Amino acid sequence: MTLRELIDSDPANAQRTDEEVLAWVHEDVDTLVPLDSRKLLRWGGAGGRLARLEDAAANAELPVEVRAVARAAVLVVSREDTQLELADPNHEALVDALVASGVLTVEDKAQMIAMATKPAPRYEAAGLNRPLLGDIAAARA
Repeated sequence: MTLRELIDSDPANAQRTDEEVLAWVHEDVDTLVPLDSRKLLRWGGAGGRLARLEDAAANAELPVEVRAVARAAVLVVSREDTQLELADPNHEALVDALVASGVLTVEDKAQMIAMATKPAPRYEAAGLNRPLLGDIAAARA
């Protein structure tokens, strides 16, 4: 994303001054950061989540797809040096599959999202370097 695209993503910016747009791009917004193995293990240990994942991975009565996703989740939660990136649609789809199959609850996913949600300046969330006033003027020109 370019700075121009970020500015244009909010139609209200058309009416704002460069200074106001600069303040807007510097405002904090919620972003999803990767959850590392330490946080995932802490999350998995709470409420019996890891045990539920292990049970699902070993349950021959569940469809093979559910068992495979549960097994992958066990590995992600229990291994060192792993990360879960809920901002990645593929990772989110795996969590959603576990919720849909009843292995995890909606509350389990909500707690995971809460752990991964961190404030960051809007420009940073868009993958941009910190803009200055002159950058705003140039992007709007």
